[in-house]
Amino acid sequence: MEMTDKWAYALGDEEDYNGVFFDSKEAAMEEARDDARQQGFQTVWVGQVQSFQPVVMIADELFDRLQDQAYDEAGDYCIGWLDHVTKEDQDELNDAIETVFFAWLKAHPEYKPNFFTIADSQSYKVGDEK
Repeated sequence: MEMTDKWAYALGDEEDYNGVFFDSKEAAMEEARDDARQQGFQTVWVGQVQSFQPVVMIADELFDRLQDQAYDEAGDYCIGWLDHVTKEDQDELNDAIETVFFAWLKAHPEYKPNFFTIADSQSYKVGDEK
């Protein structure tokens, strides 16, 4: 997860963050207190939003699968293929795959992660001015 500059709030229960994000903790707190008063909640939770950022590090797994495929086709003749790929070359492949993945994700926004976690969640009583 990656920390963002966004803030969110939950009413009554720390688990009920609603996905509405604010540009500051103060803005989230103000909206939370107003909402809590209207709905009769005594406690609000405010925390910083963390978003999921995929990390594409799959070259090693890809090599294993390709080696398995090669073995199924060619048997022992393929032993050793892709066993000595350097870290630099593997990183180059991971970077290329990551670039393609994020381009694909941009072209298909329906598959973008729409979930988040909250860091440093703190509870406040409605009426506290902290």
